[in-house]
Amino acid sequence: MQKIFSVSLLLFCSWSITLWGYQAEDQASSSDIKEKFEQAYQAYTNMPSTPTIRSTIGPEEGRHLHNIAKLGVPALPYIVEKMKETKNFYLNLPFLIITRKCFEKSDYEDPSKIGDSRTILKMHIQWWEEGRKETPQRFSNLYAEWKHLREAGKDKEATSKYYMIRNLGIDALPLIVQKIGQGDSELVPIVAYLDNDVSSTATISQVVSWWAENKNKLTLPPVDEPLTPAATP
Repeated sequence: MQKIFSVSLLLFCSWSITLWGYQAEDQASSSDIKEKFEQAYQAYTNMPSTPTIRSTIGPEEGRHLHNIAKLGVPALPYIVEKMKETKNFYLNLPFLIITRKCFEKSDYEDPSKIGDSRTILKMHIQWWEEGRKETPQRFSNLYAEWKHLREAGKDKEATSKYYMIRNLGIDALPLIVQKIGQGDSELVPIVAYLDNDVSSTATISQVVSWWAENKNKLTLPPVDEPLTPAATP
């Protein structure tokens, strides 16, 4: 059963954006997001079936999970908290739709655990709580390696690094757009993959303008930020 779960998740990393037609809702207050998340999650868990032990996701299950994903980045802290509380593997799906984060084989400490649903769930939680602190350095390393391989004519290896940059997800968008703004238009297709509103043939100026308009709703909160803003004295 866990192997079936893993196949669904690995495929999901590749084609979830097109398949689900993800579009985040407009920004709302944290209390509104929490309420909407709880409503969507309850609708999902109140279904007659038992989604946590199913080997496939039916249309109704998918619709409820999609409704969670539509809440966008502000819902991520609540999704993670519910993942920790319930150990519900399928909450990985809205998490992935929003973040576009996909792990590499090298991210697994134990290769035999690739495909284990509990391991994948744990990795997503750990990445949210700690691992994304490493995104800037990882992007910097991958970008330098990609450029070096391109210059050396090692196209196959360079393509692999390019996809690894893409798999960093929206957490790397500020860094990617910065490079695009500096003239690297080859990264534009990655932005288009991470957000459907951007064309893979967009110009540098179009990407920079798009980011200026959308960065607030696509930038992940700092690690360890509380779920609700601190009260103003």
